[in-house]
Amino acid sequence: MHEKIIAFILQYVKTKSDWWIKTAFLTREKIRRGLTMDKTLMRKNLGRLTRLWFKTEQKRQIEYLEPKNYKLSNETVQLLDIFSKWVEITRFGSIPFPSFSEKIEIKLLILALENVYQ
Repeated sequence: MHEKIIAFILQYVKTKSDWWIKTAFLTREKIRRGLTMDKTLMRKNLGRLTRLWFKTEQKRQIEYLEPKNYKLSNETVQLLDIFSKWVEITRFGSIPFPSFSEKIEIKLLILALENVYQ
């Protein structure tokens, strides 16, 4: 009897989470299509999507930290070795980051980042 109750609770939680995720994505689709939405509904939806993103990112990072992902193949080690030798030969220097003493430098940085984003 105890296992049946636990299975029922887990099934309820799974169904509720599936509904919650589906609702978040359906609301996002309505917003994307430009339908009229309440401002609080939009904020709630953004919060839901943010929590979903954090959950998937956390899951991805946990999977990365598992020991099987730390093993490097010989090709990867050779590639890193070649790259490090190339950096030493070319005397590759760091690219200076702009100082934010001038407003124009901040604006140029924002424009450059927008171009990279697009």
